[in-house]
Amino acid sequence: MADDHSDVKHLKRCFQDMISITHQTIEQLRPKKSDSESDTLYANTVLNTGVFTFTLNKDDDEEMSLLRTNLESAINKHRPYLSKICQRYLLEFLCQYHYNDQGKKFTDSFTMESLYPFECAVEGALTSIDAFVAAWQGKLTPVKDFIKDYPTFKDKPGLHGTTLLYSAAKNNHLRIVKYLVENAQCSVNAQNLQDLAKALSGVTTAGAGGHYEVNPSAASTALHGACFGGHLEIVEYLIEHDADYFILNQALETPIKNGYGNAKIRNFFEKFLILGYSQIGETLPKVPITEKTTATTVFDCIWEHKSLSSNEWHSFSENESKELSQSLIVSPNEEMKREIYLSVRSDTYTVSLIQFLRSGKNRDPTKNLAWVRCRGSSIANFDCYALWQIMIVEHKNLKPNDLPSLEPVEVPRSYDSRFQLQLNCWYNCTPQISAKLDHAINYRRKKIQLDVDLITSDILEFDLQAFTFNNEKKTVVGFIRWLPKLISRKQQDSSRIRIIDNFQNLANADPIPYTTTRLKQLSQPSDTQSIVSEDDMSGDIDSDNPVAQTLLNADEGDEDIFIARREVNSRFLFKIHIYDVLLFEKHFIGT
Repeated sequence: MADDHSDVKHLKRCFQDMISITHQTIEQLRPKKSDSESDTLYANTVLNTGVFTFTLNKDDDEEMSLLRTNLESAINKHRPYLSKICQRYLLEFLCQYHYNDQGKKFTDSFTMESLYPFECAVEGALTSIDAFVAAWQGKLTPVKDFIKDYPTFKDKPGLHGTTLLYSAAKNNHLRIVKYLVENAQCSVNAQNLQDLAKALSGVTTAGAGGHYEVNPSAASTALHGACFGGHLEIVEYLIEHDADYFILNQALETPIKNGYGNAKIRNFFEKFLILGYSQIGETLPKVPITEKTTATTVFDCIWEHKSLSSNEWHSFSENESKELSQSLIVSPNEEMKREIYLSVRSDTYTVSLIQFLRSGKNRDPTKNLAWVRCRGSSIANFDCYALWQIMIVEHKNLKPNDLPSLEPVEVPRSYDSRFQLQLNCWYNCTPQISAKLDHAINYRRKKIQLDVDLITSDILEFDLQAFTFNNEKKTVVGFIRWLPKLISRKQQDSSRIRIIDNFQNLANADPIPYTTTRLKQLSQPSDTQSIVSEDDMSGDIDSDNPVAQTLLNADEGDEDIFIARREVNSRFLFKIHIYDVLLFEKHFIGT
């Protein structure tokens, strides 16, 4: 990435000539001002937008025409000396200003209102050449100066098609990486330049019918570069700041695959990711759970039970686990089994698939009650959305209670003086905590840290392999589990999603698991049907969620919905509660 090659020098001179030509025109057409007027308005490229909105006279029109001719001449003068890379960078910049490559002309005229922003953009493109080299070489000061003067360039690919963050991460410059992420607020998942033919091809296999070069750095993120380079500290830092390790580059490689050949990176991911529950995989995953295209043929989960008076979980037998798993798979138009009976030696137990509660030793439902849980992804195993719960079994400020509640307790979303913590009872997680647990298990993360301030002021570490949590000093310890999220299958709810409380009286309900398949079935074009009742949604929309608010406030045909759709489809779906997604389907089905 050196900048002393002749083609790069010609590219710089081309930009310099364009700046000079544009500046001369601006000075020529600048409105006359009195000596007392400040130059601030004219010098500030933000404030001056819209200053020159008057109609140009004939002489000024000729000046604009001359400007366009002079710019075209300067571009044509230097183009023969530019390499393919430099030409691409120049033309991609110029296309924003209606420059036609075939005719080598600007197809639209400049206006006085657009000249200052154009001059500033050319200066940014020129300055970026050295700034990107500085990021590559680990020179922080030039990068800081560049971001300060031209913040809109922070996530854009530079001359060589790479972002600033990728350039720094690929070459192990942690100090610059931290500055770009924490201070400049660069997107940690910004991708390098991608060949347009690849972006439009839609192929899923490298080289399959595409007329483009398979360039590994194209469409790569900073995490791709750090993994490929074996820079473990940067890999850990980027993932800590939500870098996506399943993004594909132009060679259809994930960051995980890029780092597989490096023992340090491979070992990190083997410890960081869940490779299985009942069966441990030998290879690292390629996609998140929700993007897996092959149907589940073998259940990868562990069924366990724990008595109400004990803190030790015991595994069900292989046959019992298989029966429990198969019972959660409900075929279309089939009723869900609410309970199943398991025979153990001379005893028979009843297991509620609604509440995950085992009872009924010797047919006495009040004896030997035990909680049930399934360690594994509800989506991967049963295509079923999860209702997450937590149970505190040790807490420095709590004493054991003799009669733990069989009813779950709602954790208030804000401080409530009446709320009292208890040991050994299940708490329904808030939508925010549930969404983060969903995202983590979808991305196969073994551990995540969450702030559950109503339980403790300490940060809690959740282990999604063992389904436990604790604070650093282990003075707060507990378990987690999920229940199948249930919806109504009654006729009046056939065209909408109505969530059912697992612990309410289900005598008049017809519950079935809420699956991704069910959501897709109800997401067919129909702008007259509601797929989620207003009552079911009340209180569940995150008022601080900008995507949810965009969806709520947008009218049909509003351009904002396209931005919202992209955000909903992004890999940071954990930031949006599931009802926000349902709301999206409700308001914008068929758009």
